[in-house]
Parts: sequence; C-alpha cells; structure tokens
Amino acid sequence: MSDATPIGNPKPLQQGGVTCSVLIVDDDPAIRSIMSMVLKSAGYEVVCAVDGQEALKILGDGNFDLVITDMLMPGSDGLELLFAIKKNRPALRVLVMSGGGMIGVGDYLKVAKKLGAHEVLEKPFTGETLLAAVAKLLEPGA
Repeated sequence: MSDATPIGNPKPLQQGGVTCSVLIVDDDPAIRSIMSMVLKSAGYEVVCAVDGQEALKILGDGNFDLVITDMLMPGSDGLELLFAIKKNRPALRVLVMSGGGMIGVGDYLKVAKKLGAHEVLEKPFTGETLLAAVAKLLEPGA
C-alpha cells in the first residue's frame, strides 16, 4: 500500500445501526497498521490477525462484516482462510490482496476470485482504493 492515502471524511457504513467491522489478516505489521489506520479513520471497527490460523480463532469469537486477507503468509495462508470461510461462514464477504509470489500476483488473485473471493486487490494500493473496495463490498445487496 502506498503512503499516498487520500482520506476524506467518508461516512462509516452501518448495518442495522451498528458500524461495520473488518478483520485484516496480513503477516506484515506495517501493512496491517496502515490499513487499520485508513479503515478506522473512515469509521470502521477493525481487528487484525497475523495469519489465517489466528484469523479463524478471532472469527470464532466475533462477528465481522468483512475479512481482508493477504494471499501469501507463513503458517496458514489466505487461500486456506478463504476455504474455511466459504465452508463455515459462506455469507461473510472476503477481499483478497496480494503483492505477488512465485506464480505472479495476477495468477494468485485469479485463483482467489475463482475460489470465492468477492473482490481482489493488487499490492501496492492506495487508501482511497481500499476504502472504495470495502464500501462496495459492504453495500446492502452487494
């Protein structure tokens, strides 16, 4: 994610009068921190996890409107997390992001989309791009 994060004062999305909650899953603490800051500044409730395994524990304890996960992480990766969400909580919206890897970023994101990700983002992206993708996924009827 680039440092150029143009952040206006968007109205936080709410469902039933409650602010939407987002789980960010990424092994890079800098990425988690920046994304969390961008989403919190827009009014979202944010919780972070370092990998898919921690994310599944957090998902078991809480109710989230959206999961944003990196594709490549040590331990349990984004693909495993996506499979588990699709199996156990199929209505939960999932945004997968990736900066690449051995087969190329585009291929990872195509696979994620085919396996049920609702949206994908290629790293690096701006705060504005992130907020637009999150807002789109959390719109009623999305």
